[in-house]
Amino acid sequence: MATSSLPESFEVTQLNGHTMNVRTQTEADFYTSQQGKYVEQNSFTAVSDLADLDRLMMLELQVFRLNLWLGSGYDYDNRPLSQQAQIELRRQLKVVSDLISQVKGELGLTRSAREKAEFESAGAYIVNLRKRAMEQGIKREKELDRALVLIHELMGLLGTYDRANETERIRLGLEGPDDILEWIRVKLIPEFNEVDEYFREHSQRYWVGTL
Repeated sequence: MATSSLPESFEVTQLNGHTMNVRTQTEADFYTSQQGKYVEQNSFTAVSDLADLDRLMMLELQVFRLNLWLGSGYDYDNRPLSQQAQIELRRQLKVVSDLISQVKGELGLTRSAREKAEFESAGAYIVNLRKRAMEQGIKREKELDRALVLIHELMGLLGTYDRANETERIRLGLEGPDDILEWIRVKLIPEFNEVDEYFREHSQRYWVGTL
């Protein structure tokens, strides 16, 4: 009595860590390559996402197999496909392709989902950019306000210095130009820089390098 031998199979590893048998080395190579591309080009962290991706890979493998059979007109056992068999395979191909589209939609892998994510990302970037530009503008306004106050103070000191005699200058602590230069060093420059320092420490530090 003759015994039938099981067809040769090849193992692939799913994302859940389990192995799965496929029919040919070509199928194994396709499965591994597709799986690697999905993992490399996308970010999957939830366990449910990984399970859905395993399901997607099995569906895509079915489509790969059906396309090979329909393209060659033979199955893996080298049996010719009848017209009725080809009609049935095309029906299966349509069903599986619809399931693939559904799973891809759930995982956000469709073209529309990618475009939506890119649009939302670009929109968020623009909103963030506007906010930072507004903060920068407010900072510039504060610098201008402080600069105007300090420049008017400096103009007042110079006016007082020019109008005062030597005794009045000594009383005011403005004995010579060096005293005015010292005022610029210890008051005008530090107070003006306070605006920029405050901005960098309380606002810019949270987003610098992200735009």
